[in-house]
Amino acid sequence: MQELSVLTFTDKPLPKTNKLVQSCDKNGLSLDIISPEGPWKVNAQKIKLLNDHISDHPDELVILVVDAFDIYINAQAQEILDTFTAFECDIVFAAEANFYFRNPKLKGFYLKNYPASPTLYRFLNSGTFIGTVGAIKKMLDEIMRNNHLDPTDMDSFIPVRSDQYLYGKFFVDQSIKNSSELKLKLDYQHSLMEVAGGRMRLIRLPHLSRLHAFNCYKIERFLVKLLGLNLYQNCLIDIQYDSKSEVFRNRVTGTKPSIIHIPGSWQFFDEVLMRLMNPKQRFQPIRILTIPIAVLSYLVSFFVPVKINY
Repeated sequence: MQELSVLTFTDKPLPKTNKLVQSCDKNGLSLDIISPEGPWKVNAQKIKLLNDHISDHPDELVILVVDAFDIYINAQAQEILDTFTAFECDIVFAAEANFYFRNPKLKGFYLKNYPASPTLYRFLNSGTFIGTVGAIKKMLDEIMRNNHLDPTDMDSFIPVRSDQYLYGKFFVDQSIKNSSELKLKLDYQHSLMEVAGGRMRLIRLPHLSRLHAFNCYKIERFLVKLLGLNLYQNCLIDIQYDSKSEVFRNRVTGTKPSIIHIPGSWQFFDEVLMRLMNPKQRFQPIRILTIPIAVLSYLVSFFVPVKINY
């Protein structure tokens, strides 16, 4: 019988009020918290921390790797394991609508060569993934070898900065070259992992195509960050919660994901989750400036030059 362990990274203690901690306790999930010896420098150091942590773990153990401050798990171990097994692969990463790739020189190439998706969730998000220890060990070894990273030297990871960049690059390289023995998949249907990346808005507006939605988020996100209004880009246009059955549902795919990840919301994750799970608390006063930003982003998105094939 397979066993499941949940694993996260942080350089600060997680309080009992943390939603990841609470949801693991509620569902009887084992949670391992990995911390660096010194201060947190860059997210790429997660690669080394994970590699070190699982070095003595049995290969057959299944681990669910998640972010620490914007995750809520709504299932017990067996349900998560059953859904993972149904993918029939070694490792499953979450999929999001937003493309994040921290390397401007290579970004265009990887965007162009990203594998197609049957849904609008096309791009890898490393804030949530699941696989056996044996498979993850092989993946980390290939990533470090391919990117000339020293598994014994934390400082070698600093210039890379982003673990999602490394995982995304590995996923695309593997699809192009078919050079790895590992079988990776993305959760395109959000059957296990719901990720709101690229699908949070100031207000709900209909989008005419995947490309329009992609560009609208990019423009709106840039403007709210520029004006310090990030807090108000929290309308979860794809996710709804049924309080009677206590399940989340994706409006686009119709699936019922067990893991909810809202990237970029860690400062106000509790508030967003509360409004999602409690309809009476769902609406809040919106700064008058946010409506023109939403409309402007929506309209400008029609005229952005096509840079991505959907």
